[in-house]
Amino acid sequence: MKLLRKTIGYQLLLTTLFFVLAGFALFRMINGIENEEVDENLTAMQMNIELQLKKGMAVSDAPPLLIIHRLESSVKKKSVKLQTVRLPDPIEGDKESYRQLTARTTINGIPYEIIIRSLLVENRDMVIAISSSIGLVLLLLLAALLLMNYFMSKRLWAPFYHTLGHLKQFRLSGSKQPQSSGTDILEFRELENAITELTNKVRSDYQALKTFTENASHEIQTPLAIILSKLEMLLQSTELSPEQSKLVQSAYRNARRLSQTNRSMVTLTRIENRQFNQNQPLKVSTILDELLEQLEDFVASKQLTVEKIYNANPVWNIDPDLAHILLSNLMGNAVRHNIYGGNIQIRLEEHKLQISNSGKEPSLPAERMFERFQTGSETGNTGLGLAIVKEIGAVTGMTVTYDYADSNHILTVLF
Repeated sequence: MKLLRKTIGYQLLLTTLFFVLAGFALFRMINGIENEEVDENLTAMQMNIELQLKKGMAVSDAPPLLIIHRLESSVKKKSVKLQTVRLPDPIEGDKESYRQLTARTTINGIPYEIIIRSLLVENRDMVIAISSSIGLVLLLLLAALLLMNYFMSKRLWAPFYHTLGHLKQFRLSGSKQPQSSGTDILEFRELENAITELTNKVRSDYQALKTFTENASHEIQTPLAIILSKLEMLLQSTELSPEQSKLVQSAYRNARRLSQTNRSMVTLTRIENRQFNQNQPLKVSTILDELLEQLEDFVASKQLTVEKIYNANPVWNIDPDLAHILLSNLMGNAVRHNIYGGNIQIRLEEHKLQISNSGKEPSLPAERMFERFQTGSETGNTGLGLAIVKEIGAVTGMTVTYDYADSNHILTVLF
């Protein structure tokens, strides 16, 4: 969730809670004021009735609003009680609310109980009307505050989103530098300055690392090529004893593996640094057919059966080098890790490529197959092929999975 929406959400929640509590408190306050006014009127009526009784004037009852009757027992102490009661309405059959004053007193030596009531229906309607009006005003005020805060926050946070957008477009291999938004807000200016310094430092370190990697790769590859050529010449010599020939072959295999590892590590570094960015539409089936043609001799030497099932002809928008590296590693594994007389099945769907091949059960668990330098029992393997495949999947948005079922290695690419 975006920061602005989350901020507005919290403000809406807290402000709504505040207004609900304020509305409840306001209703109680208005209701209290209304009861207080009614109580004052009831008290005034009580005092007037007592005055008339003291003068010996006759005061008639008016149920249920006024009830006066003499008590049989004497009243030791004058008492006045105010409360809200609900009494049945003989006309409509339901109950209505009254504010009731109950006074017990002695007048001219005669104990009386005086009950005076005031109907609260009209007053209650007035309270509800006032509260509703104020509540509507508060609701409109809440909406205005939220809208004002939304547009104000959006304007204030514009430099942040400007900087964030430039950061998303930042590439180590590119020359584009995050641009200043020209904001006058101190915190955002400091953020932009810090980001500029950071990107300059990162780009400088990247260029230094890239130069070192390229130089190291070149310097390693050149003597390795010389070593391999010299070892090949030794292997062709007829003057070597069987023991010497065995040692030279071992040295040749390890030197060749070192050369392959060096090239694979350089490829991984280039992928991680996003140096493959010349995307173009490529038909997956076309690349697979080209690779099968290149691997034809290896397939024939192992007498493998290849089955192609193309149910769709998807197009990848990808750098050609990345596509060839990904698919050649998958196809190469399917041939290299196959058994003599085995099979390879290539299934291509609209959003899925699945390559399965027969083979022995792997010595590594499935979750470790994509780790670097995990070669299992294959001593001639660098252990970087599937790691490169996984890294290509990560930078291109593809998902690569491995499974072993029914004596088949199954590699699936979802795109």
